[in-house]
Amino acid sequence: MKDCPPLTSSPQRFGLQQPPQRPSRSVLPTDYHHLSTPVRNIPEQKAHVADPLADSMRTSPDVCSFIGPSAWLALVEFHSHARGRRIVTAKLEQLTKITKMITVIIPHLDQPEMLRRCLTSLHAQRPTQQEVEIIVVDNGSKQLPAGLCAGFPAVTLLLELTPGPGPARNHGAAHASGETLAFIDADCIAHPDWLYEIERCFAERADIGIIGGDVRIARQDANKLTLLEAYESVFAYRMREYIAKQGYSGTGNLAMRAGILSSVGPFGGIEIAEDRDWGQRALRQGFRTHYCKQMIVFHPARRSLAEIAAKWERHVAHDFNRVRSTRGWWPRWILRSFAVALSPAAELLRVGLSDRIEGPRARMLAMYGVVLVRLYRCKVMLALAFGADASRIVGRWNRA
Repeated sequence: MKDCPPLTSSPQRFGLQQPPQRPSRSVLPTDYHHLSTPVRNIPEQKAHVADPLADSMRTSPDVCSFIGPSAWLALVEFHSHARGRRIVTAKLEQLTKITKMITVIIPHLDQPEMLRRCLTSLHAQRPTQQEVEIIVVDNGSKQLPAGLCAGFPAVTLLLELTPGPGPARNHGAAHASGETLAFIDADCIAHPDWLYEIERCFAERADIGIIGGDVRIARQDANKLTLLEAYESVFAYRMREYIAKQGYSGTGNLAMRAGILSSVGPFGGIEIAEDRDWGQRALRQGFRTHYCKQMIVFHPARRSLAEIAAKWERHVAHDFNRVRSTRGWWPRWILRSFAVALSPAAELLRVGLSDRIEGPRARMLAMYGVVLVRLYRCKVMLALAFGADASRIVGRWNRA
């Protein structure tokens, strides 16, 4: 399968022309004051299938944390093959119906032009057998993108006032009509085959309930990468690695059968890394995330080092909140801080062999970028260890 061409090579596809008109299933409400009440929880509808291993996990929720996600993934894999996937397939058959519609859910906050490009890419998709509806959930933007969403068919705009992309996704899912839920971020651009690949994957494998795909960096000039484009091409959005080693996929490129969300429960709030938390909760219930490399979205590189810094501040603060409740955390955290500062030396081989960048200039930029980022991460980790307020960092999602 060929990669999506650079953005500059196809301006008509990404926002410079009126999107093609398709029959509309839902329209933007003219009065959306009734949408201001947030939906905080998705009702759980659990179907029980006799499964000693899964039942044991539910009665011992710390097992995954104790043995680690990688070991638990191996255990689930062994269990699934040993029993011919009968347990997981039986669960999926009870939790889902024959898929007739795909609902795309997009959390949004103060990125109208990015949202326009995202919606344009979704209306330039390869045709699917199922109908598609799109739900944009605004999370408190200074100006609601009502006119923007009204310019696209089959788009519904909702409002979620609880801060964080997790609550926004929950609100969208609660209003979804589709039996397949596809999540993408407002600043992403969907590959023309994105929805087709989601539909194909679920149609071919009845035992698969959750899939995550590849996230690549959208380049402004394919022949001359910037420092941040080179760095993020190698080190950002490594979804295959996240799925294989930690059991989760980023929610900027995630799809699932709707019944699984009802079973696992809603995404968490702004105080945690909601994608990792949800994916690992699903894993503990026996729902493994599978990687689909043809399911591709493009994410623009950050525009400045300040944006990279803000991203890592949030990630480090989430890790800090998780670790500091454990016994003896402080000396381990300090040692880990210095290990992060020294870690760029171990990345020389990754940068040198990466197939996501080309040429010595791009590889030098990527290496320089990882040195800057790892040193800054060390600084933030030490600041938190010596008293910085983690809650102020994680609260910057939509109040910056």
